[in-house]
Order: sequence, then C-alpha cells, then structure tokens
Amino acid sequence: MADEFAATLRRLRVRAGLTQEALAERSGISVSTIRGVETGRRANPQIASVRLLAQALGLDPAEQDSLVAAASGVASGRPVPRQLPAAPAGFTGRAEELALLSKNTGTVVVSALGGTGKTALALTWAAEHIGLFPDGQLYVNLRGFGPTAHPVQPAEAQRGFLSALGVDRVPSGEDERTALYRSVTADRKLLLVLDNAAETGQVEPLLPGGSSCVVVVTSRRPLTGLIALHGAMHVPLDVLSDEDAYTLLVRRLGEARTTAEPDAVEAVIRHCAGLPLALVIIAARASVRPDVPLARMAEELAAARLDALDDDELSLRSVLSWSFRALSEEAAVLAGLLAVAPGADISAAAAESLSPWPARRLLAELETASVVSRSGDRYRMHDLVRLYASELDVPGRDEALRRVVDFYLHTALPGETSFAPSIPPIELAPPAEGCVPLALTDAQAWFDAEHHCLTEAQRVAADSGWHTHVWQLAWVLNTYHYRKDMMDAQHMTWSRAVEAATALDDTRVLCRAYRILGDASGRLHLPEAFDHLAKALAHAQELDDADELGHTHRSLTVVYHELQDHEHAVEHARTALKYYREAGNTYRETDAWNAVGYHLGRIGQYDEALAASERALRMSRARGDKQLEAATVTGMGFIHHGAGRLPESIEHFRAGAALWEEAGYGYSHASVMAQLADVLVEAGEVEEALALWRRAARQMREHRRFTEAGEVEARIAAHEA
Repeated sequence: MADEFAATLRRLRVRAGLTQEALAERSGISVSTIRGVETGRRANPQIASVRLLAQALGLDPAEQDSLVAAASGVASGRPVPRQLPAAPAGFTGRAEELALLSKNTGTVVVSALGGTGKTALALTWAAEHIGLFPDGQLYVNLRGFGPTAHPVQPAEAQRGFLSALGVDRVPSGEDERTALYRSVTADRKLLLVLDNAAETGQVEPLLPGGSSCVVVVTSRRPLTGLIALHGAMHVPLDVLSDEDAYTLLVRRLGEARTTAEPDAVEAVIRHCAGLPLALVIIAARASVRPDVPLARMAEELAAARLDALDDDELSLRSVLSWSFRALSEEAAVLAGLLAVAPGADISAAAAESLSPWPARRLLAELETASVVSRSGDRYRMHDLVRLYASELDVPGRDEALRRVVDFYLHTALPGETSFAPSIPPIELAPPAEGCVPLALTDAQAWFDAEHHCLTEAQRVAADSGWHTHVWQLAWVLNTYHYRKDMMDAQHMTWSRAVEAATALDDTRVLCRAYRILGDASGRLHLPEAFDHLAKALAHAQELDDADELGHTHRSLTVVYHELQDHEHAVEHARTALKYYREAGNTYRETDAWNAVGYHLGRIGQYDEALAASERALRMSRARGDKQLEAATVTGMGFIHHGAGRLPESIEHFRAGAALWEEAGYGYSHASVMAQLADVLVEAGEVEEALALWRRAARQMREHRRFTEAGEVEARIAAHEA
C-alpha cells in the first residue's frame, strides 16, 4: 500500500507539471519529506499533510478524498477501526430520517435520535454510507438507560476510541486525555455512533476535534444541550407507519403467510402501534411457530393491552411477556439471569458459569427469539428487554451471580500471575459449584475483552456484601491496570477494596488496599494519595511487616516522583530498600536500588547514583532478570547524560536497547533507541541518529504507538530539512 501511495503521488505530481521543489513550496511540506515518501524511504505523511499535498496538486474534492483514503489505514500503518454492529436485517421505512441524516455527511453533526428504533436507524444509515468514512467507524453503547443504571463514563469511552485509533498510552488525566482525543480525531474522516446516551455531559467529551467527522448520538431524550451548544440537529423518530409495519412483517414472515390472514396482520399492526421492536419480536415468534395462527397471536396481544408510546417500557412489557412465554423454561431462566449479569454483554464462556444448564443451546434459542443479539462469541440484551427480564421472578439468582463472579475471579488470577510472575499470587477459595473458569491462552486479549465485566463483577460483589471477592477482584486487575496505565479504573477498584477490607476488619488487606489506592491516587495527582499511604504505613507498622513497609515507601517514592520532588523520592526509596533487605525480598531490593540510583541522578548526585545503579545491575544479573537489567542499564544512561558524560550515556543506552531487544520487549526497545538517537545528535552523530529514529518510529508504529512515532518522525524531518 505504501508503494501504491508513492506511485500515486508521483503520478499526480507529474500530471500537475510540478517538480518536487515546486510541490513543496505550494504545500508547505518539506522537499525531503516528499522525496522520502515518493521513493519509499519514509512512512507516508500524516493525514493533515496529505490533504495539503492534495490541495497543492489542484485535485477536486473527490480526488482529494481518494488520495487521503489511500494514505490512511494500512498505508500509514494505522489500523482502521470498523466497530459498528451489523445493521438490523429487514430494516423498513424511515426514508425521511435517513435522508435528513445524509444531508449532514462530512460535517461535525450530533443527531439526537429520540423514540423507538433509534439504534436500528443509526446503524442502517451508517452501513449505507460506510464508504464516506475511510478513516474508520467507532461505536459505543453509553448505557444511559437500562436496569443497571451504570452509564459508561466518558473516560472509558475515550480510552476505547483512542485504543481503536492506535494510541498506545492513554493519559489518565481528564484534560490531557480529552485534548489527545480531539487531536487524534481532528483531521480524520470518521463516523462515531454514540448509542443510548443519558445526557449532554456524557457526550460532550466524545465530540471529535475539527470538522471532518460525523457523529450520530442516540438517546431517549432530545439532548437539547447538544442542540443549543454544539449546533446538533435533532431527528425525532416517530412510530412506523402502517404501510412500513406491514412491509416489515412481509419481509420477516413471507407474503404467503401474511396475505393468508389479512385481518390478523392488521390487528397485530394496530396493537403494536408501530413499535419496531414489538413487530420484530412478534415476527420472530411467528417464524419459529408456523403452526400457530397469526389470529391467535393478535388475540393474545390485544388481551395483553399493549400500551401506546407514551411510556415505552409499559407498552413493550406486554409484548416482552408474550415473547418470554414462548421460550423454554430453561431459556427463560437464563434470560432472567443474563439481565442481572455484570457487564453490558457476556461471553459464552461466562454464560456457562452463570447458567444452571449448558448455555450455548439456550443462547441460540434466545438469539432466535430476538431476546439477545450476538456479536462473535458475545451476547447482549437490548436495554428494554434487559429491564423486563430483570423483573422476572427467576430462581437461583444469587447462586448464579456467585458462580459468574467466581468465573471472572478464578479466570483472571492466572492471567494476573502471568503478567507479574515475581509477585506471589493470592490464595482463592474454591470456586462455587458449577463455575467453569477458563484456561487462558492469551491473557492480554482476555483482559482487554472482559475489563468492563471484571469491574462490574466487583460492583456486583460489593452490592452483594461479598467483601473477600471485592478486594480479590481488585488484586487480579492490578497489574493489567498498570500495564495499560488505567489509573482511573485502578482508583475505582481499590476504593471498593478499601471499603471491603474495612468491613472485613482485615488489617493486612487494609494495608494492601490503602497502599495501592494511594499509589493510584499519586499517579492521578490526587492530594488524597498521602492520606491513603499514611494509613497503609500505619497498618504495615501494626503488622510489623517489612515487605509491606517496603512496598508503602516504594509507593511514596512514586508519588514524590510525580510531584518532581526527587529529594523526598530518594529518601523513601532508601527506606524501601532498608525494609526489603530486612525482608529478604531480593527482587524488590533490586528495584529499590534502581530507584535510589535514578532519583539520586535527578538531584545531581551522579557518583552515588551510579554506585546504587551498579549495585542494582549486579543483582539483576545474578537473578538472571533481563527486564530489571535492561531497566537499570537504561537508567544509567540517563544518569550519565545528566552528568554530561555523553560517551558513557551512549554506551549504556546502546546496551539497554540491546537488552530490551534480547528480552523481547519491542515496546521498550523502541523507546530506548529514540533516547539513544537524541543523545547521538548532541554528540554530533546525526546520520546514525537518523537511522535509529527511523527504526524506532517503525517499531513504534508496529506497536501502535502512533503519537510517539509521530514525534520521532518530526525530529527526523527537522534534521533532514
């Protein structure tokens, strides 16, 4: 794709009669950049630069879009997200609303869709216009309305979108994360579908930067704040006309069956009052029971007194009750259990633990009856169906919830251990009978897919008073949160853990919970960090536990590092070191020596810093721990650089880069190569620096670190100009 883009750019430049120098003058893009792209020696320019080139070449709007599309996605190494759920089959009507949405293609528009069938309309329109958004389509169910009343927080949605758009490190701070989100979306042609929004405040942080994206918001409310403050267009969605409702039934049931009972079809349409979900459920029921006359269905529907649209939930309850009566007893019970299961959706594996019977057959029955929808191996209930099902009198709910919470806990613990093998795992009670934990083959992918369900499982445990499960679920998420820099989620889970440990009156768990909560608070720059860590320290002293005292002082080192107070940081690093040595914890002792060295270097005590780092280096080598050795050698590169010893700094950065590569940490290897290149430039070795920067940028893109790759490429461009 990169070669194809280079050829396309050369062809268009020649057609326009421009030299590379003339194109550079017109576009403002450096000659070296244009030359590098055309010869394949460098990555394609960013989307904004491609647009400048397209305009400088005198391309018409359609050609400009084609050139931008050619440079996006695969051509630039950036993934193109395709997150939209499938458009509903048999979608009928809504021609006026679809046309109204189409008028706003290519601009920043927020359409607040009210009424029924809003998600179906949004997805149908999106599927018909997907070609207009070459940079991708993003989707999130904001869960603004539903039985759990736990809407998606904007931070969670931003994090998911940024990850889909290739951002590897998402800031924890709200302002920094929002600024990054707007920057990443500013020049892209994206479609964002923000489904089931609760209020304007939930949507505003998700509005992209620039004017090249289209945003469709669905909500039961008109969201007048979006209309007044952001120029959003309101598309009120009424019920289906009788003609469209009839067409829907014909498409679902076939013309022969609908024409055979015209009076019954007319009665069904009348009692459904144009509600698409009601029509779809009835059609599904009729499809799986061809032996039941439509007249009988119409009679049952009339007897159930389907309400008008004044209250969606009341009007649908009768239809849903009728639909649930058509299910087998086992499927109906599973539907009632799914309604209260943690998370917005559930995997088939988790459903096996939730269900008293083998779940896959029952899930297929629920899918056929339109009670759940399926995406891959995950199942989701529509909010209104879930609300109704949650009200059913289903036996064994507490036991089922206990099984599924145990499923998440017992599946997650081995994954957590694989992330941090040097940390002794906690001991769990045996899982509840009927719980079937997974044996993970890809822990990272599983945690990525189940993170929301894991945090919701912790909430369910907290609501149920299962205090031990609460803190243990925080523990199994601990390393994952650090790996993903999800300090907001870390803060939430360990806040719950503190409450649970308090209820248990368990000093050891309280010590651990306050310590990790304090660490997360410090990384979020929250002043409460010191209060939490003071409590952790008091509990550690009560326990007279050298390890916990060491951990707490190590966390205080982190907090002071975040405050750029390296004098206090080194003081607490030294205290942590003392306690780790007392506990005989050589792994943590090695880490503490490294921290002492790093912070001494930051306050200019370079000789002492190197002595501490050399101690850490000897210990890491004795342990055969390549990761700790690589971190220590890299830290020594920073120390030598601070002392102005460029040759020694270069030597250690070279060694650190080699160690990270040997250990298989491509993520860190790219970072150290970029740092090495920075120092080489200071030493006058620009050609070698350029080669390292190019290699680092390629690796960063391979690891989806597109922001950092762009920064490195900017340094390349500056030194090539």
